[in-house]
Amino acid sequence: MNYQGVIFDLDGVFCSTDEYHYQARKTLAEKLGIPFDRERNNLLCGVSRMQSLEIILEKSEKTYTDEEKAAFAEEKNALYRQLLGQMRPADLSDDVKSALSALRREGRKLAIGSSSKNTPFILERVGLNGFFDAVADGNMIAHSKPHPEVFLKAAEMLGLSPQAAWWWRMPTRAWKRPSRAGSAAPPSTTPRTIQGPFII
Repeated sequence: MNYQGVIFDLDGVFCSTDEYHYQARKTLAEKLGIPFDRERNNLLCGVSRMQSLEIILEKSEKTYTDEEKAAFAEEKNALYRQLLGQMRPADLSDDVKSALSALRREGRKLAIGSSSKNTPFILERVGLNGFFDAVADGNMIAHSKPHPEVFLKAAEMLGLSPQAAWWWRMPTRAWKRPSRAGSAAPPSTTPRTIQGPFII
């Protein structure tokens, strides 16, 4: 497959922030007197910030105004960012570093395509701020995943057609060392395709 760039998701690829999300949501829910556990938290995976808040508030006996909801969302995000502060460059695995280096040596264009509005902060914490040729995040899009808007935006920022870039949305454990010196292999499985070689 001839491809000129690779667009990576962030969470679940370079790092995992699930536990931080859970802790921040649970803290907010407990403050509001709303029951919240890990099973409930699983319903929020891949859901936007305000949608996830609405799901939490479904269990509340009270009705809240849009202004109150906006304040709750900001409070949860502040708690979450506090927890993100624990992340360090050492959290990146050797396989991640090896694959990124190999792709760079091959001259591929590299981008992040993440729905998270905290993408710049996370990249800074793990030492990847400024590494990628383009970063498209939740601050630039109208539709969260699974809509492909953020990945299409990243391709546009790279100056590539969607058909010329791989969308790498594999879990952290799927990282492999380059299959041979100077060559980084894209994911070997393609469960389904959005456009061209974009991979989900």
